[in-house]
Amino acid sequence: MANEKRSSVLVDCTVQRAVIFRVFGQWIAFAATSLIFLYFLQLFSDIRQQSVGDVLDSMWANYWPLTVASTLLLPIFVYDTIKFSHRFAGPMIAFRRALHDLADGKEMASLSFRDEDFWPEMADDLNAIARKLDEHSDSSCEQPEDEMSCV
Repeated sequence: MANEKRSSVLVDCTVQRAVIFRVFGQWIAFAATSLIFLYFLQLFSDIRQQSVGDVLDSMWANYWPLTVASTLLLPIFVYDTIKFSHRFAGPMIAFRRALHDLADGKEMASLSFRDEDFWPEMADDLNAIARKLDEHSDSSCEQPEDEMSCV
């Protein structure tokens, strides 16, 4: 599993959507702040009295490449955020599934994360817990007084 590609775009929709909305909100705040800054820069760069429309027209004439570039970068930021969030959302999904298996009394398959994923130690720790639970259940079944619990 360590080198497999993920097949889903969003592996944990709740977490990853929150991250995406956060990045989008930050981009909106950056764009709005930039536009306000550029508006006042344009307004004060020409001493003569100007209407709001004249200032906005002048802004567009001077800064349209920056506006287009910033807008084109947003999908790249969102895509990179999704790919990055896989590194923590994917392991949490696998960890949650493994915990559910243990809680349901099922045998848990050995857990391993991809090479670039966060929290590989958690997989090792959960695997150690699962082994100890297995050993404990095997040893308790060997004792005659607990015979009924092993049936």
